[in-house]
Formats: sequence, structure tokens, C-alpha cells
Amino acid sequence: MKKVPLSFLLLLLPFIVFPQQIVKDTVRKTHLFLDVSIGASIPVGNYTSEKDATISTSKSGFATTGMILNAALFFLGKSDFSLGIRYTYQNNPFRESAKKLVLPNSKDSLGSGGWKNHYLMPGIFFMHQENRLSYDAQILAGLILSNSPVFQYMDPLSALQKSAVAYGWAFGLNVGFGYNISPKVTLKVNAGYLTGFPTFSKDIPSQFLEFDTVTQMNIYSAPRKINIKKVVSAFNVGAGLLIKL
Repeated sequence: MKKVPLSFLLLLLPFIVFPQQIVKDTVRKTHLFLDVSIGASIPVGNYTSEKDATISTSKSGFATTGMILNAALFFLGKSDFSLGIRYTYQNNPFRESAKKLVLPNSKDSLGSGGWKNHYLMPGIFFMHQENRLSYDAQILAGLILSNSPVFQYMDPLSALQKSAVAYGWAFGLNVGFGYNISPKVTLKVNAGYLTGFPTFSKDIPSQFLEFDTVTQMNIYSAPRKINIKKVVSAFNVGAGLLIKL
């Protein structure tokens, strides 16, 4: 009778040990990573151009080199490929020569402002680690939210300048190279390209302005449509940390 429990335990041993080993392997090989970096944003193309600035269809952005901040989260398991999400903040001041420009739909000059762009982009993440070295890449697509004086417009009733926020699609590509300084922290450098298509569109209906005592008629402003489209594009270089959570 004593041999039965012992035999039963021996029979169950593989089912007890092997699942525990599988769990250990999974825990060891699947991690959540936080990738943070800061660097320079170097505008290119229309984003830095001043061409045809006073034309309503101009895509000029007047941007100069500024700052970029990135924070990404992704899981990495047995495969080097994963899905993740990245938030990016981009700040580019205006060119000095553009600060006195008055754009269509506006009554005030651009002034000393610039671009403040926010990106939220999910995508495909790749990372390979070899001893202390690692290299990674990200292919991203999502949304851009832009806050800039280039989207300001004049309200015809109050004659005041009004600010606006523009939205649009955004795409990004990023590559990085890192060196592990501890089991959980990697020091890395990265380079990438970002492009976005922020658009602000608004229909301004006809509004009452005043009563003409001569003609005894109400005077209204003409209805109009504001449609401002810009292209944000920049190369970005920086350094940061990859942290295994």
C-alpha cells in the first residue's frame, strides 16, 4: 500500500516540474521595456521652408532646429519582434526672418513662437541583444497634434486673433544602438525620421456686424472657410536609456 502513493508521485513529477520550468522560462524571456530619449529635431522640406508664405495654400512651416523627447513601451518575448506604442513631444522655434510675417486668415505677425507637436504612434518594434550590445528599430504610424501660430485665424466678428489646434496622420521610423551598463539598463543612441500632416479646418458662417442706418438694412460678414494644411518633417538624433521593467 505504501508503494502506491510513491508511484503516484513519481508519475506526477514531470507534470509538476515541467510547467514550473516553462513559467520560469516565460518570465525570464518576456519583459516590458521602457525606452526614453532626448535629442535634436532637425526640420527638413516644407517644415523649414519660407517659400510662398503669404499664399493660403502654402505648406511652409518656418521651423528651425529644436528639441525632441520620446517615451516608448513595448514587450519583448522569445521573438525579436513586438508591438509597442510611442509618445513624442517635438518643439521647433520659428526662423528669425519669419517672425514678422502675417499669414493669410490672420491679422497679427507670427511673433516669437514656434511649433509644439505631440505624437502618439503604435507600431512594430524590433530589438536584438547580443551580450552587452543591442540594436533596435521602430516602424510607427499614428496621430499628430500641432499647436502653432501658423494655425491662428482672425474672427470676423470680434476682429480678434484666435488660436487653433491642428490634427492629422503621422509616421515615424527610428533606429538605435545600445550598450548594457547593467542587467536592466541600456545606454543608447538613436536616429529617426518623423513626418506628420496637421490640418485645421473651420467654416465661419455669415455673422451680423452692424445695422446700416442709411439703407436700413443689417450688414453681415461674408461666410468663409479656413483650411490650413501643413507638413511636419524632421530628422531626429538623440540619446537615452532602455530600461527593462
